[in-house]
Amino acid sequence: MRKTTKPEAEIAQQVDALLASMSLVEKVAQLAQVGGAEWNAGPKAEEIIRERGAGSVLWLNDTKKFNQLQKIAVEESPSGIPVLFALDVIHGYRT
Repeated sequence: MRKTTKPEAEIAQQVDALLASMSLVEKVAQLAQVGGAEWNAGPKAEEIIRERGAGSVLWLNDTKKFNQLQKIAVEESPSGIPVLFALDVIHGYRT
């Protein structure tokens, strides 16, 4: 077994504390991926992230919107965990 260094141990403790503080609903929300594009039906990504949390956002290609959603995730969502952003592209080609 590999020994952990002090910084690694501190990070592990922070992760454990965060997970212990999260409800089951908040943990499940981290598995959710919301649509960031304006054409997506249903609640807007801002509302979902703010009220329920989400693990990632798909179909968003706007730096200002990235920053806005990330700020909501970190400062206003229940867990304060940053979201991941992704685009679904064919063979790595930007479509």
